[in-house]
Order: sequence, then C-alpha cells, then structure tokens
Amino acid sequence: MGNKSLHLIFDKIITNLAYGKDSSQIFMPDFLPNQKIQTNWFAITGPPCAGKTTVLKALENSGFPVIHEKGRFIIESALEAGFTTSEIFAGQQLLQETILKAKILAHLENPAGRLTILEDGIPESLAYFRTEKLDTKNLIHIFDVFRYQKVFYLDALPLLNEPARPHSQEKTNLLGEMKKQIHLELGYEVIEIPVLPLPERIDLILKHLETGKIFKS
Repeated sequence: MGNKSLHLIFDKIITNLAYGKDSSQIFMPDFLPNQKIQTNWFAITGPPCAGKTTVLKALENSGFPVIHEKGRFIIESALEAGFTTSEIFAGQQLLQETILKAKILAHLENPAGRLTILEDGIPESLAYFRTEKLDTKNLIHIFDVFRYQKVFYLDALPLLNEPARPHSQEKTNLLGEMKKQIHLELGYEVIEIPVLPLPERIDLILKHLETGKIFKS
C-alpha cells in the first residue's frame, strides 16, 4: 500500500474523531484558542516502555478521568487496516501530524477544569518531531496552548518489542530525554517517578495529585 492510501486512512480516523468536521483545519491558528489555557490536568510522560499505560489504567480504575495515549490508537488502527509497521513509520511527518491532531481533539473535548490524568500530552509530540527532524514551522503555536498542573516522568522499564513501538534502546533513551527536556523548556517542574512496584508508583503520583489539584468533578 502507498503513502496516499495511508493518508486516506489517517484522514478518515481524524474525521471520525472530529465528528465529521474537516480535519485539514485542525492546525489552523484560529482552530485553537488564541491564548494559553490553564487546565486541571496532570500529564504522565516518559520514554516508550516506561509503564505509562499501566499507571494510567490503575488511576482510571481508581476513579480518575483519563485521556489515553493517541499514538498507539493511530498506529494500531493503521495496522488493522492492513498496513505494515514499516509502511506506517516510513512517513513520520504524516504519522506524527495525525497523532498530534488526535491529541488536539481530545484536549478540546475535555473540560479544562476537570481533574484529568493524561498520557503523552501535546508537548510529547514535539519530542517526536525533533527526534525525527520533522517540519514544525506551521505547528509551533500548538505545543504550549494547554498548560498542565504537573508533569510526571516515569523512568524506563525493560524495553519490549511491540509493533506499535518498534524503537531501539538508543531511540528509546533519546525520546525519553527529549520529552523531559521539552517539558523543562516549557517551564514545567518534571516530577520523576522511579522504577518501583506499581502500587508504589501510584502512591507517589497520588501524593502530588492531592497537593496540586484545583477541584475534582
């Protein structure tokens, strides 16, 4: 299958997420608010294979509203449509722009004042754009529109080989450091969560949620 067919699949996914709206408008400056939005959201970041999804599901099971990772959803949707991992990752600009569009839509749908835990927020995308040396000249206004309460950085677990995450150890380390650096550049305090048993990781995060939340609704 060619890049044109993959583009059509990605466009269909985003159009469905946008409830039929024209997905080509998402990166336009007037699609997003023209000022920063302070949210009551807490972001979980870290390198691939850091246990972010496991932590997010545990918090969700505890009753916290969450926003799940969009990258895995986009990649797995393309795999289900018959594309190979090589085909999907060959067009990094298209892939990362599609993931970013999905994140923007999820952010716009979630009330800013609602306490929410999210995995791989919008600044995450900038790490992938930089690592892959992709073009961001028309996107740079997007990465800091939504401001999070706190950012938790999960240290890496042993690397797993999964179709949705075909990264080498070197690439994994680079992405992790890039994600941390970008959040620091954006003025966030990055709270490191070491490799611990899951209950202990959750306890560390909950302590910060109690001190940082505005309100829970």
